[in-house]
Amino acid sequence: MLDGNATIMRRCYKAILKWGAAVFLLILLLGWILWLGRTSLILRLAAWQTGRKAVATETRNGLKPEFEMLPAGWIPQMCQPMDGIWTGLGLKGMNYFSFGGPAHWFDDYSARSDPSSPLYQAWFGVYVIAGHANWVSADGTITGSELARVAEFDQNAWLGAMGDTKPQTEFVASEKPESVKIAGKVRPLIVATFRSHSDLNTNKSKLAELVGMPRQEQWNRDLDSYHNVLLTGFLSAWYEPAKDVTIVVYANGAGYKTRNGREVDCFPALRKDFISLMSALEFKRSR
Repeated sequence: MLDGNATIMRRCYKAILKWGAAVFLLILLLGWILWLGRTSLILRLAAWQTGRKAVATETRNGLKPEFEMLPAGWIPQMCQPMDGIWTGLGLKGMNYFSFGGPAHWFDDYSARSDPSSPLYQAWFGVYVIAGHANWVSADGTITGSELARVAEFDQNAWLGAMGDTKPQTEFVASEKPESVKIAGKVRPLIVATFRSHSDLNTNKSKLAELVGMPRQEQWNRDLDSYHNVLLTGFLSAWYEPAKDVTIVVYANGAGYKTRNGREVDCFPALRKDFISLMSALEFKRSR
C-alpha cells in the first residue's frame, strides 16, 4: 500500500514539474515575443499619445487630415504641434505624418532606419498651417523655395531630436509643377529635392529609441551615422478659406551613396504609392 502511494506521489510530482516547466517556458516565450515587438507597440502608443497632446491645436485649426489606404508597413498616422518648431517662420500649425514601421513584428527597429528598405528615411505627411501662407498665391500658384522652408525647419528639428549636433536641410531644386487630385480637387504638385542628413545613428536619444535602430554592424561598413542624403519627393499646397488654413502635403524617398560608391535612390519605387496616398487623403472637421 505504501509503495503504491509512493509511486502515485512520484508520478504527480513528475507531472507537476513537467507542466510547471512548460508554463515557465511559455511565459518566457511570450516575454521574448513582446520584447522583440516592443517597437511596434511603442509606435502605436505614441500615435495615441501625440494625438491627445494635439487636441488644442487641432481645435484651433478646425481641420485635420485622415490618412486612408496607408500601404502595409507604414505606422498609423501620428501628429505633432509645430508652433515651437516654426517660430522662426512666424507660423503655427500641426504636422500629421507617417513613416515605415518595423518590417516584421519581431523587428525592434523601424524600416525608416533600415538602409536595406525602400522606406529608409521616407516620409508621408500633411501640414495644417493657421492662416493664408504667402507662398500660396490667390490663383493657387505655389512658390516652391518658400514652401520648402516649412519642411526644412521640420527636418532639422527631427534630426536634432535624433542626436544630430549639426542638422542640415537645404532646398536644392524643384521640377516644373504638375497636378494631382486631392480631396476632390486638382491641386498643384511639384517634385522637390532637399540636401540633408540621415537620422541613422548609434545615439541613445529618446526619439532614436522610439523609432529603433538596426545593430551598428548591419550598416557601419557602408554608411556613417548622420550620413548625407538627398530627399526627393512631392510637395502640394493650397489655401482653405472656409477654415482659414493652408494645407501642405509632402512625401519623399531618400537617395544616398555608400562608402564604396554604390548609389541608391528609393523615390522611384515609392512614387506610385505616394500619388495613391495623396489621392486618398480626406479632411475632416476637428473637435
